[in-house]
Amino acid sequence: MQEFPENNIKSPQWLSIESPKNDVVIGIETAFIRNLENTPFPIRLETDKRKEIADMILNDVERYFEKYRSLSELEISDRYYFWERFIIPQPLIARPGEGYVLLTSDEVLSAVINGIDHIMINSHSGNPNFKPLISQSEEIINRLSERYDWATHSNFGFVSSNPAICGAGIIISAFCQVTATVMANRFDEIRKIIYAHGLGISSIWGSAMDTGTSFIKIYTKQLVGKSPLQLQDDISFVLDSVIEIERESRNYLMEKSSLVLKDKIYRACGIVSYANIIEQWEFPVLISSYRLGAALAILPISIRTVDKLLILGQRAHLTKKFPKINTPLDIAKYRAKLMKTTLAVV
Repeated sequence: MQEFPENNIKSPQWLSIESPKNDVVIGIETAFIRNLENTPFPIRLETDKRKEIADMILNDVERYFEKYRSLSELEISDRYYFWERFIIPQPLIARPGEGYVLLTSDEVLSAVINGIDHIMINSHSGNPNFKPLISQSEEIINRLSERYDWATHSNFGFVSSNPAICGAGIIISAFCQVTATVMANRFDEIRKIIYAHGLGISSIWGSAMDTGTSFIKIYTKQLVGKSPLQLQDDISFVLDSVIEIERESRNYLMEKSSLVLKDKIYRACGIVSYANIIEQWEFPVLISSYRLGAALAILPISIRTVDKLLILGQRAHLTKKFPKINTPLDIAKYRAKLMKTTLAVV
């Protein structure tokens, strides 16, 4: 097999943060969203005005970040790359407009200026403690509030270009694995708890829910009339419930169906050990099995090793790591190579 040169592409540093809850919780995210008062949303602005506003806000926030890039100057592969790292929203891949993406060196803190809204500040952590993340971003927002008036509505709160996220001006999310819950036919319990507390559920990249992969994103949804503290309490309660159900399901499966459970995990090991190509559709299913095996100490591999590969095995990351990739077959081939070398347990 031809060896492609490799670039030093690493997973986000926040995925290295350890927590006792990492067996279920991969990481958390907060997103503060604000728009300027009496100013059209970015998509409605003329190009010159959009760039003027972007440069104005950039001048006030760049001090908090180590680097920034113009969205319009990014190659489409770069925009996919930042989307896979939870830094830019998916619509900006096709329509970047005149805005900026800003990052700290560890990518714990990032921002998008004049993307979908005038400014969005994101924070990430591998430790499911929301308070430090909220405080970190809120400090920047409060500083900006001394200079800018934000668009608000008397009934809805902070406004957004997406009516569904008007209200508190913040979205709080958690990325989880619930493989055992699905196998134990308890997924509806999780869904009911999430909906009962006004939260939403999707895949971790925000697409339609696919329980086959068992990776889910839980996020605050009913934002009107709630403060960041209330939203934090809502999602923290739900997250603890999800962790409890998943751990109970794992214990149940180990006691009642250990043969089936271990067969699922070892089959994934067999595929990764011998496959020459691994397609995008089967990648998260295999990763899910490996992660469950690591969490249950069935496989001699760390959970965080699997979590990092969840990012590095995505399409844009592979094409950056192996820059001479030219075809979809190359992507599948080198995904298999990366998984085999990273997840080798025998």
